[in-house]
Amino acid sequence: MTKIELSTHIQAPIARCFDLARSLELNTMPIVNNIEHKLTRGLLQAGQRVQRVTSYLGFQYQSEIELKRCAEPYYFSDEMKVGPFHTFVHDHFFYEFPHETVMIDNVYFQSPWGILGETVDTLLIRRQVLQMLKRRNKIIKQYAEGDTWQLLIDDRVQRLEAELSFQA
Repeated sequence: MTKIELSTHIQAPIARCFDLARSLELNTMPIVNNIEHKLTRGLLQAGQRVQRVTSYLGFQYQSEIELKRCAEPYYFSDEMKVGPFHTFVHDHFFYEFPHETVMIDNVYFQSPWGILGETVDTLLIRRQVLQMLKRRNKIIKQYAEGDTWQLLIDDRVQRLEAELSFQA
């Protein structure tokens, strides 16, 4: 199984980063629909599944991802239930420090095809997945550090941030 770990430093509150990471709109892969509610906007919640179009070895596949575990605002994990990989798990960790949040992505994946799949993962897929994560995290960082995050996150987070800055 191949593992990728990526950390991104974002100068924004942890709750904002956590919610932007679950934002359907900020995902870099086109989303077909949210299976339960037929939504293409909003924040993915624990137990919800979304269908996406993913690219793998130059081919496009329909895949289905489920948000399995969630400990707001510190952690969530999503898993591919249907798609081109034998295994694909993406753990998201969030750590808050003064004036910044560190977002850590741990991705574990395994292609089908045994030894041949391991070779393809190491030589080709690892780089492709890492580039996709970096693009996604750059977008999350841009939204979180700017003013546009307010277009994607509901009033609950905005009220929480206002209360925390009022108490500080």
